[in-house]
Amino acid sequence: MTDTIVALATPNGESALSLIRVSGEKALEIASQACDLKSPTPRHSYLTKYSSLENETLDQVIFVFYENGKSFTSEDTIEIICHGNPILIKEIVNDLLARGCRMANPGEFSYRSYTNGKIDLTQAEAIAEIIAAKSKQSLSLASRNLDGNLTQKITDLQNEILNQQSFLEAFIDFPEDDLGDEKTGEIIKSLNVVI
Repeated sequence: MTDTIVALATPNGESALSLIRVSGEKALEIASQACDLKSPTPRHSYLTKYSSLENETLDQVIFVFYENGKSFTSEDTIEIICHGNPILIKEIVNDLLARGCRMANPGEFSYRSYTNGKIDLTQAEAIAEIIAAKSKQSLSLASRNLDGNLTQKITDLQNEILNQQSFLEAFIDFPEDDLGDEKTGEIIKSLNVVI
């Protein structure tokens, strides 16, 4: 099991709503104790109250639970959508810390998704690129990479290189079976396309 991390998923400051994300082994315990949801239905929104350890109602929130294996991090995850008052957000986050969570490091949700096999490295990098994009073109490229386009291109290139490598190894292992000039030309042409 992993420890439980918490982070504000929306920009800090005054807003109508803010989203606090929690991922790890204590997520369901928090759902039960803080939001009085003993066994929440995955991906179902609940309008409920968030109560502190001192049993003080901090806010009326929207609560969503994502089960282990089907969340972004592949861990039990909850999202708490509260009103976007910085004081209120701080109160809820401090309460989550008191319940045994720790603040997530920058990019840690994506890192957990990567280490748990939900996304590959190019997709993890694409998430950072989407967040930091300064133009529509950059955003479009990063979105395609998140969909796995770059991963597929890399896989296709790798497969073609391995395919040509097998021909070359066969020629080295069995020199008596001459590949001939035509096959040698095909290998060179294919590798030039890869390059």
